[in-house]
Amino acid sequence: MNDRDLLENVATQVTKLANNVEVVTAQVAKLTNNMEIVAAQVAKLTNNMDKLANEVSDIKTDLGSVKTDLGSVKATVIRIEHDHGEKLGALFDGYAQVLEQQTKMSETLADHTIRLERIEEKLAAHDIRITVLDKTKAEKRKVR
Repeated sequence: MNDRDLLENVATQVTKLANNVEVVTAQVAKLTNNMEIVAAQVAKLTNNMDKLANEVSDIKTDLGSVKTDLGSVKATVIRIEHDHGEKLGALFDGYAQVLEQQTKMSETLADHTIRLERIEEKLAAHDIRITVLDKTKAEKRKVR
């Protein structure tokens, strides 16, 4: 190999190397572009994660409020159930008293009915006696 062949060989090698550098530069440019896209997407994801974190915080706050309200509702329901229980108890006591009074009134009415029947029987007997006495008196007057 002479110098000229050696120079041509070096020139060829340099040309190949230059082509390879251009390919590598193009690939680095694509990678840089892709990295910029990835960086933009990571920024969007970070922004979205911040939004989600804020929303989760809001949800936790709302959930705390709901728990407080639920506790209040439970206390109110317990109070209402207790009050209604007492009122129902009083209502049943009153109903029992009414039934007892009705029973006593029925017994009193039955007793009064029996007495009234006896009085009516006595009155009928007295009417008969009065009628007989009046007839006897009238006959005695006629006889005189």
